[in-house]
Amino acid sequence: KTLITISIPVCLATLSTNITNLIDLVSLISRLKYAITLDSKTVLTMYEGLFPDGMTLNGIPNYLYGVYSGMPVTMFNLVPAIALTFGTAALPNVAAAWTSHNRHRIKYSVDTVLRLTTLVAVPAGFGLSVLSKEILSLLYPLRLTEVEIAAPLLKVMGLTVIFVCTSASCHSILQGIGKERLPLFFMLGGAAVKLLLNYILVAIPKFNIQAAPYGSLVCYLLIMIADIAAIDHCAQIRVNLYAVFIKPVFAGIFCAVAAKGGYLLADLILPSRIATVLAIGFAALVYVLVVLLTRTVTEKDFKMIPKGEKVAKFLEKIHLLRENT
Repeated sequence: KTLITISIPVCLATLSTNITNLIDLVSLISRLKYAITLDSKTVLTMYEGLFPDGMTLNGIPNYLYGVYSGMPVTMFNLVPAIALTFGTAALPNVAAAWTSHNRHRIKYSVDTVLRLTTLVAVPAGFGLSVLSKEILSLLYPLRLTEVEIAAPLLKVMGLTVIFVCTSASCHSILQGIGKERLPLFFMLGGAAVKLLLNYILVAIPKFNIQAAPYGSLVCYLLIMIADIAAIDHCAQIRVNLYAVFIKPVFAGIFCAVAAKGGYLLADLILPSRIATVLAIGFAALVYVLVVLLTRTVTEKDFKMIPKGEKVAKFLEKIHLLRENT
């Protein structure tokens, strides 16, 4: 009985990264149909020249939803899948710290997990946002008209990635301290907000499918805020927002500028696809350098990744790795 009462909320909470996809599936097409019925001229003008020849008004909702779910949503789901590994790895450490009743150890474990998560999520999210069109054009070179529709969607969803990844790790932390039901409640609350925003905004002709990512953005932002507040209250600690969010975001801004600037410069002399790849590599290099120069990571952080100890020793020798705290 105890196993079932714990496992069911945990299993349901793992749906948090897909909850908006489920809501979109049941709500978007019907609200798009309503928007077209309300003012089809606005929708047609907005996507002039981007619909396939012979597209009827009845086919537009399915087409827009197909572009949305087939391109930006696919890219959106990749990053949380990677970031979830940090949350899963965190569970034993957080649970061990919790059972030891060592508040300092609990705080360190929580801050480390969230910092490692944001260190992955922030550059990925910013990169998807500032290079949304370029990345989609690289991956879907034969579907450029669809890319024109999908790029603005991915620009918003790139930022949403940060909140999704953070909330997923927060859920693992809450489960580790015995509060496995809270993530489920927060997820249901966020889902209700997402459903409401879809119902209202997508039905407005001038917004239509472009409003769907904003509902997801608000949904996961609220879930993340509730998660962090719950961790602070239940674990009786205070998450170090400066180390967990501000420093990675600071480095992420440099990453975004490097990505966009690098692409604009490379695109002057190279094909667009090559310019995109080079811009991503340049942005990643800039991000790593800023993270190291700002001493955002510690030796223990590197030990949580494969071959991390050798990297940590090298960085310590050149004074780019801050000491453990």
